[in-house]
Amino acid sequence: MRTISWNSRSRETRLLPGHLLAAVQPRARAPRGDRRDGRDGAMNKETHTNSRMGRLKRPQAPEPRAVRLSLETVGPAEASMSMGAMTEELRVAEEELRSQNEELATARHAVEAERERYKDLFQFAPDGYVVTDAAGIIREANRAASAMLNVPQHRLLGKPFAVYLTGAERKAFRAHLSQVQGDKRIREWELHLNPHGRPPLSVALKVAMAQALPGTAIQLRWLLRDITLRKQAEEEWKRLNDQFRLLLESTGEGVYGIDLQGRCTFINKAAATTLGHRPEELYGKLMHQVHHHSRLDGSPYPVDASPIYNSSRSGQACQVDHEIFWRRDGKSFPVHYSAYPIIDGGVIKGAVVTFTDITERKRAEEASARLAAIVGSSDDAIIDKTLDGIVVSWNKGAERLFGYSAEEIIGKPVTVLIPPGRADEEPEIIERLKQGEHVEHYETVRRRKDGREIYVSLTISPIMDARGQIIGASRIARDITQHKQAEEEIRRANQELAAVNAELETFSYSVSHDLRAPLRAMRGFAQALLEDYANRLDSVAQDYAQRIVKAARRMDTLMQDLLAYSRLSNADLHPQPVSLSAIVAEAQAQLKEDLQERKAQLTVEEPLPQVVGHPAILVQVVANLLANAAKFVAPRV
Repeated sequence: MRTISWNSRSRETRLLPGHLLAAVQPRARAPRGDRRDGRDGAMNKETHTNSRMGRLKRPQAPEPRAVRLSLETVGPAEASMSMGAMTEELRVAEEELRSQNEELATARHAVEAERERYKDLFQFAPDGYVVTDAAGIIREANRAASAMLNVPQHRLLGKPFAVYLTGAERKAFRAHLSQVQGDKRIREWELHLNPHGRPPLSVALKVAMAQALPGTAIQLRWLLRDITLRKQAEEEWKRLNDQFRLLLESTGEGVYGIDLQGRCTFINKAAATTLGHRPEELYGKLMHQVHHHSRLDGSPYPVDASPIYNSSRSGQACQVDHEIFWRRDGKSFPVHYSAYPIIDGGVIKGAVVTFTDITERKRAEEASARLAAIVGSSDDAIIDKTLDGIVVSWNKGAERLFGYSAEEIIGKPVTVLIPPGRADEEPEIIERLKQGEHVEHYETVRRRKDGREIYVSLTISPIMDARGQIIGASRIARDITQHKQAEEEIRRANQELAAVNAELETFSYSVSHDLRAPLRAMRGFAQALLEDYANRLDSVAQDYAQRIVKAARRMDTLMQDLLAYSRLSNADLHPQPVSLSAIVAEAQAQLKEDLQERKAQLTVEEPLPQVVGHPAILVQVVANLLANAAKFVAPRV
């Protein structure tokens, strides 16, 4: 068998021994425009093109088939036929190569167009783009980056990117730079650029690592987005939000917002505290179920009957002051609340609710109602007047006391009640009131409608407004005519008593001088009989004599007590702090002989307290108590 082998890649012809050589060479490459004659002889090379879509690799042209001619014979006809077949195969291979060259040319043009498109996108992108090497040295920068840094593009190349950062952030940037290398993830953070001759810029930074081929240099691609306006807007939003939050937290009223489902969207601390919760516990909760679920009698309060819920549905504001809210502990409290719809662009988004615990107001109203009832039913005259003395209120007690009806007296000066001789009292009272002084138990005379004068006791208090300014006076007048009459009767009785006491004092002194002398004689003679003639007297006589002595002593004690009482009744009483222990000791000393004679045992549990009183009277009182106890209490009691 004879074999001829040809390989277009190696462009070599081998003739095996004993075979016929047929050498066929490919045509030389013609110019690009000649599609029939021109061919690219470098089809065995690989072409790599960088583009935005990645790397485009030229397809490998298939090797032309090796032409084998098996010649059983070596005749001219057979050789000619073999060469024709070989030529046909070469023509087919040539056409395949031409087609591949055309595809490569088309791809090359597409890559160039894509590269230009990428370049335009890179240069005219609204955000800044920077390409650096692994050390952060700028290799490429687009126009937006140049404008951000206020440096021409060509002057950015070769500069470290870190020099355009604020000093405080360079260290953090270098740390990020080391973390990015070897990590294909896109990293994001925010920092401040330091443009040439301009204030710092806030930018959002994205960086990704890129590498053309394994083993080639690493590139870092940076996207810089100016977020200065966004940051300013965020700061302004934060400022407004903080201001709004401050306003919410500084108000004493409870404030919260709900969406269309009635869920809490915001709530201030006052509202949450009043309801017994923390603010974070209520976000997203159905507020009707939290605090408005039941009526005062415990019956359910349907949500669709709630004015708050209806306000968020109908868009109508409401104010309510006759309902209750419920706290977390299950206790209720009266509230005044308002609900206003939240409308955004003509669309209702929810409602804002403000409420106040009016427990104290309700108590004040109830107290005011009770006071009004008391004033209306009081027997005392209760009158309010201005500082000019004009009557502004007049109760039933005043009608009964002075005889004027409210219609007759309101709007008139209070001086119609003052007798002519006491006209100077009212200016004095007004002056005291202007000084903020309360006038209590001021006894005077007033004139009734019928002209009769009556004694009254006045208690007058200033009336102040919310600023503490005195705007009027409230006076209570009590009829003390009967009291004055009783005082007059007591005065007359005291005069009579003083006369009786004077007579008693005279009698006491008479007793002291006229009766005690005979008693002393009786006692002395009886004691003399017992001492001098005891051996001559039998037991009966001695008993009689002892009885005379005791009776005389007792009579003398009674007269001393009478004299002491007389002195006390005429003495001026000046109460003062005294020791009760000292009082008891002095009383014991006065009764020492009597107590010893009766063998009385007196036990005093010390210490005794301090008391306020007249020392002499207290001694007399204690002495009388001890004497009575010694006389009339059974032994050992």
